[in-house]
Amino acid sequence: MKKLSIFVDESGNFGLSKQNSSLYIFTLVLHDNLTELSTLFKSIERELQLVNEGNCYIHTYSLVRKKDEYKDLDISRRRKILNVVSHFVNNMPIWYLCIKLIKN
Repeated sequence: MKKLSIFVDESGNFGLSKQNSSLYIFTLVLHDNLTELSTLFKSIERELQLVNEGNCYIHTYSLVRKKDEYKDLDISRRRKILNVVSHFVNNMPIWYLCIKLIKN
């Protein structure tokens, strides 16, 4: 029997204040738990350790905006990190749906 996992993420602030972003993004990620993922996770951990100074995690908000732990990394290095993550996501046996809401 299949067992489906559903992960939900949101970005933005749904408040109506004009000071907040005009976008609100809601994402659903679905995964069949019968599909083995440990090999893919080990692979991204190794790759990230090579390009992200030994760290096997990232904070995409800070990475894209060159903030916090990424403030001293040049664009080439940050692109390498994003490429590792992109390759990982593109090879994951997942399905996702992103809904973008534009606030008025």
